[in-house]
Amino acid sequence: MKPAVDRFWAKVRKLGESACWIWTARKDRKGYGQFRVGSKRDGTRRLIFAHQFSFELAGGLIGEGQVVDHVCRNPSCVNPGHLQTITRRKNWENGISPAAINARKTHCINGHPLFGDNLYVEPGGARHCRTCRAEITARQKIRIHAVSKTQPTREGLAADLASGLSWLRLGEKYGMSDNALRKWARKFDLIQCRVG
Repeated sequence: MKPAVDRFWAKVRKLGESACWIWTARKDRKGYGQFRVGSKRDGTRRLIFAHQFSFELAGGLIGEGQVVDHVCRNPSCVNPGHLQTITRRKNWENGISPAAINARKTHCINGHPLFGDNLYVEPGGARHCRTCRAEITARQKIRIHAVSKTQPTREGLAADLASGLSWLRLGEKYGMSDNALRKWARKFDLIQCRVG
């Protein structure tokens, strides 16, 4: 059997010294190359990431609690010049998942800062803008107060339904969700409940 190093390089397509070196063999569902090392006979056979093998082959050391990260953000790349060791937390923060993207945000969607006294962190770790939460709460109180004054009547809702307005527009008119308005319409026998 060929040595692991020879088997490894046979599965790499180099696009140039400074470009990504693409792993052409087995990959996991996220696109990370996988490489089998060790021997069946002595029980050391295992599957490792190809970029990790390349990093160690180039003399890189992976410290306790560290992972090999792609600086190029290409999971198929095994170019040691594109690899570095970082903590798992930092690797997650550098990622492209929605949670990682939100963790990097310094301001909310409305431009308020997401730090200091304006930052609320839920026990699960989700971050919220206190200013926006206060504004939403104030709007909800106004809407609840308005809805209590504008509950639909059977005649009014029947006329509005006959006018052809969409459920969404009717919901806005009455200050409630379209689903809540449908419940009123069913209560008044203006629409039939669907079964099945």
